[in-house]
Amino acid sequence: FSKIGPDDRTLEIAHMAWNKKHRPDVAEQATKSQRDKKKGGAPLALEGVLDLSQIPRGVMVTNYKRNNNDIVKIAVYALQPKYEFYSKIRSIRVEMKSTMNERRSFLLKRKEIVAKIQLDGHRQPILEPLVTVAETSLNPGLWEIVACIQLDPMGTDILNPNNASGETVEMKPSALMMFDVADQAREKLVNHFETAEGRCTQVYAELSSVVHKLRSNSSAQNNSVSVLERYGTYHNVLVRARQKYNHLGMMMEQTGLKSDIYSRLGDLLHESRQMFSEMQNSVNSIARKKENKCDAKRFKAYVATVLESNDPSTWMKNVSKAELCRNGGSPDPINRLYQLFIEGKGKYTLLFDSEMYKVAAIRDDL
Repeated sequence: FSKIGPDDRTLEIAHMAWNKKHRPDVAEQATKSQRDKKKGGAPLALEGVLDLSQIPRGVMVTNYKRNNNDIVKIAVYALQPKYEFYSKIRSIRVEMKSTMNERRSFLLKRKEIVAKIQLDGHRQPILEPLVTVAETSLNPGLWEIVACIQLDPMGTDILNPNNASGETVEMKPSALMMFDVADQAREKLVNHFETAEGRCTQVYAELSSVVHKLRSNSSAQNNSVSVLERYGTYHNVLVRARQKYNHLGMMMEQTGLKSDIYSRLGDLLHESRQMFSEMQNSVNSIARKKENKCDAKRFKAYVATVLESNDPSTWMKNVSKAELCRNGGSPDPINRLYQLFIEGKGKYTLLFDSEMYKVAAIRDDL
């Protein structure tokens, strides 16, 4: 009876196969024992093959959108072998600290871990490689995240919500995980600033071309010929440049950032206004010698100059009928201003701000 016959060998193989399917921890331990025998022995360990001296891997952090909110999902890697880990797990605690000295802590106990385990078609537990500990939102900053795992030295059924004993084995803290939470509002402002800066760069090139053209065409006769262009390309470029310049200034205030193109465009705007003013004075001196209808052109030039200024809305708020008349608005300055605002009289129309329309709408005397 000391020898193992064919039937006994078959029975042993069957028993090993059953253990491998239903008790992988036992099967793994038997396999490890065989390997240790071949190596000439190995250090003693607690029940199973789970190395209690190991340093767990750093947590897994992912983020996603939920109802337009940024959610951070924090999961801890299951120790190997997973069967022994799930049978001995007591609790998982995640500790977090940001560069702003904000602290967060999440604790997941065995009952909650077991409740998340799904079963396959054969009613066997599906042992996931990751255990989700928390899904939360975090304030901007660089976060340090570490997980602390507590085990029971004795294993129990994986689906049992209670541990086998009252003893606790504290694992070493996991490897440190760093997670950077971006300030979405700040990033949005910076993107707007960069867009505004790019548009200022583009309009700076356009306005520079206009100024160069005016310099090469500076005689009074040429100015009178090109005045129509002033209400077209020249006027539109200068107004748009002023709009982009003011918008970039607002974005600089909100972000605290500086821009070289902002200073350069400001200088060019000042030079352009002076050049346009000189050109218009020359044109006006010629226009005054012509028929009375030139008053309409002079008025249009006056309003165009206002639109090209830094703050046309304030002008719209404070301008009087007398001032309109002095600048070519006679005999009916209100009607003449209305024609420019609404009807766009003339071959070239002026470019008005929406803010000016709002201010004009509340003027009862215009």
